[in-house]
Amino acid sequence: MRKLDDEEIEKISEFAVVSAENFIFRKVSKKEIIDLDIRVEIQQDEVLNVDIEVDIVLDEISNVDRKIVDDAADHTIEEIDKFINHIAIFKEDETHRQKDYNQKLFF
Repeated sequence: MRKLDDEEIEKISEFAVVSAENFIFRKVSKKEIIDLDIRVEIQQDEVLNVDIEVDIVLDEISNVDRKIVDDAADHTIEEIDKFINHIAIFKEDETHRQKDYNQKLFF
């Protein structure tokens, strides 16, 4: 995997938060949620390491299974994989277009 730049890592982080929020809001009424905290930490060495932590405080009468935080994190990791593949394809296509453009300038 190529090294991602800071802007791409920031986009992935923002995407991860939105993905986790959307997953939870599809499963739990906003009225039941007192507090929702989603933290994303991304480190890139030879591989991309993504750590997602979801904390949710629910209304005391809510009967939502606490497993939802793990499900949200798992779902978000899957969505990040798709998003990164999209970035890679876009960058690759952009690079090819730039090379084609540069070649046309010289001929």
